[in-house]
Amino acid sequence: MDACREGRPCERGVLTYVLDPEAAPAALPGQDWRVTYEVSVGDVLELALTVENLGATLFSYEVALHTYLTVGDVRRVTIAGLEGASYLDKVTGRQEVQAGDVTIVAETDRVYDRCSEVVVTDPVLGRRLRVATEGAANTVVWNPWVAKSAAMPDFGDDEWPGMLCIEAGNVMDHAVSLEPGRSETLRYRLAVEAS
Repeated sequence: MDACREGRPCERGVLTYVLDPEAAPAALPGQDWRVTYEVSVGDVLELALTVENLGATLFSYEVALHTYLTVGDVRRVTIAGLEGASYLDKVTGRQEVQAGDVTIVAETDRVYDRCSEVVVTDPVLGRRLRVATEGAANTVVWNPWVAKSAAMPDFGDDEWPGMLCIEAGNVMDHAVSLEPGRSETLRYRLAVEAS
């Protein structure tokens, strides 16, 4: 049995990606900035996205870490930690308040005005996914369901039941305004527990 399964600390692997204006696609605006994305893998998954303003003027941006989580059946999971939070339902266009746990019963695209610890209970795979974030104002919960997944060319028609996005972000009214010489980091931590 390996160290991770015996409860001892696991070895960690770290990947760091850096994007700066010289290497950026032409579609991105010409600002003096640098984006660093660090992925740390071990007994937990840790993601850190840092944006630095290297220029002399303020700029604003929106950011979200699009984390696709594997679940046994999205129709059977429950998502705790967002009770009482207001959210924009991007499917209906309405502002709502979350009552109880989140369940997925149709196409779901919600931007919550809260970013607290979220726990996904997955009875099919017999586990809980614990998501903790730092530097985020929003939690996005997304699943394309049947029709949208069929319309997406890069998404298999039958893949929607086995996935769920729980994203950390700073979007819409919570876009980041970054002063010259400053940086902001968005962190995401995912731990898997047996249920």
